[in-house]
Amino acid sequence: MNYIEVTYLLTTKQHVDPEKKAEELAISLSIGGWGDLSENKRKNLEKYKAKVIDVLPYKEGKKEKILMKIGFPVILFEHSVASILSIIYGKVSFTEEIKVVDIDFHPSFLDHFQGPRYGINGIRELLGIHHEPLLMTVIKPSVGLITEEFAEEFFKHAAGGADLVKDDEIFFDDALAPFEKRIEACLKKVEEAEKISGRKTLYIPHLKGKVNELIEKAKRGVEAGAKGFLVNVIPYGFDILQRLSEEVDAFFVAYPSFSGVVFKTEHIGIRSPVLFGKLMRLMGADIVIYPSPYKKNVIEHTDALEIAENLRKDWENINPSFPAPIGNISPLNINKAFRDFGNQTVFVASGEIYKHPEGSKAGVEALRDALDCSLTGVSLEECASASSSLEKALKVYKENE
Repeated sequence: MNYIEVTYLLTTKQHVDPEKKAEELAISLSIGGWGDLSENKRKNLEKYKAKVIDVLPYKEGKKEKILMKIGFPVILFEHSVASILSIIYGKVSFTEEIKVVDIDFHPSFLDHFQGPRYGINGIRELLGIHHEPLLMTVIKPSVGLITEEFAEEFFKHAAGGADLVKDDEIFFDDALAPFEKRIEACLKKVEEAEKISGRKTLYIPHLKGKVNELIEKAKRGVEAGAKGFLVNVIPYGFDILQRLSEEVDAFFVAYPSFSGVVFKTEHIGIRSPVLFGKLMRLMGADIVIYPSPYKKNVIEHTDALEIAENLRKDWENINPSFPAPIGNISPLNINKAFRDFGNQTVFVASGEIYKHPEGSKAGVEALRDALDCSLTGVSLEECASASSSLEKALKVYKENE
């Protein structure tokens, strides 16, 4: 029998029998319980019952902790994240101090998922960039700009050297810069910007609206010229990401809005390497934006690197996704970020580029120059001597450290 193996961490102040607790959890989550069922009915249910694979109890201060690995028969699941989360974590999410720390999917189960349509290689083909990390920037604020102003701000980012320029994830009221008109206006600026930067730039509009309208809206966006879209996955639900990836010829950038309630709590929820590194990829995210380890008190450094590993490693038929750390990615520390995450990464700069005294174009130029120096091993100081944008940016950042 094939299984999905889930590892849990139970935290309790009371002593419990580890083996008994694991068995209770396996039965409760898979079949609900034996109750007063006859022996014959129990035999019929046996193929659906989860099994305990491993149990490791230990103490941490006054608290007892138990690592439990439980195998769930794949026949319990539909091929959707809704069935995965409902079965492996549904009822215990509000009754126990228990956290999902890992999920291992059986290859036969993964065969039913497309995963990212484009993935790392497909996005690189669109850009014609094959051997270096990508730079993504954010138009902030996106709200309040008319279409022409929006396109002009996109141009500044593209001319500064950004590979990908996205809408702000909180940009919902686009009455002044409507979806298709905004896409068309930004795309008209691409060729002009490329003559300045020497790089091709893709515009990524925020895909928003009623959930039942998103697929058709994305298709209209593709007709208007968009190659990819930003999606606030958790507020909308994983299922729409999966459907978008399967039905729309575009790449999708998953934004971590609302994810803190899922991964940040110490004793409940789902660990970030599972949430971002496995579930987002499985559901079709080509680029997964998540908090960088350089933003204080958001995510552990080791977890951020594990997310990246999960997104890029070989995983049956599922294309690898780009990890895209966001938060405090600036000219001052992008060299460290590059050393940590390497080439197969999209580095996302948001408000950082707007701190430049000469505006957003110079802010992007400074970040691009700093990243290029990281690739060649040239020091920031030496690089700054040949880049006035970088020199001025470093002065601002060092003054605000």
